[in-house]
Amino acid sequence: SPSISPQVSLTYGASKLAPLGVVFDASNTTAPGITVHPFHELLYSWNFGDNDTFTWTYGRDNTLKMNRAWGPIAGHTYKSPGTFTWTLTVTDGYISVSISGTIVVADPDDASSPYTGTNTVCVYNTVPGTTPAGANVVQSNPGDFDSIISTYAGTNTRILFKRGDSFTVSATSNISVAGPMTIGAYETGAAPAITVNASVSAIQFNNSNVSDIRVMDLAFT
Repeated sequence: SPSISPQVSLTYGASKLAPLGVVFDASNTTAPGITVHPFHELLYSWNFGDNDTFTWTYGRDNTLKMNRAWGPIAGHTYKSPGTFTWTLTVTDGYISVSISGTIVVADPDDASSPYTGTNTVCVYNTVPGTTPAGANVVQSNPGDFDSIISTYAGTNTRILFKRGDSFTVSATSNISVAGPMTIGAYETGAAPAITVNASVSAIQFNNSNVSDIRVMDLAFT
């Protein structure tokens, strides 16, 4: 019978909210006769159980699927909420052994989400548009990105900037929270345009307490 023993550990944010970045580590897999560097001499093939039609936009081959990976350590971002079954297949050239597991990714707009109600802050320039129910809606005109971040950044907070609007960074936005926290966009259309002064940082994570932070859907210049 096959004697390869795949050992998989996962690392991800404690809240498991979408989008969820996961690191898959199978470097402790063992196989008979391979005692020094099994991660060099075994073939690892991952299927993350996600949408199998998504391909990479950049790189030498844009037909490669984001749902697949090879090697003992791999990473994947689950963009949408749901229940996903990942599978790892390990082979030594003669036999193959597979192992599977399940990841449940939570919906950030669900009633049980830490982002419900005013924990979500929607920021706009002129017209608020359609915002999540109960959100704290804030006008920032001119759009001052760093003052919004410094005012509202915190654990269990989601700050969403309106798509199609423009914002300016004039000072470094410091974040030192444990999370979960999301900085992103709402509405439809082009990503919020964030113009950054060359002498400052748009976002800076300050200390070891920072964890489970998502920054997404923003266009920095």
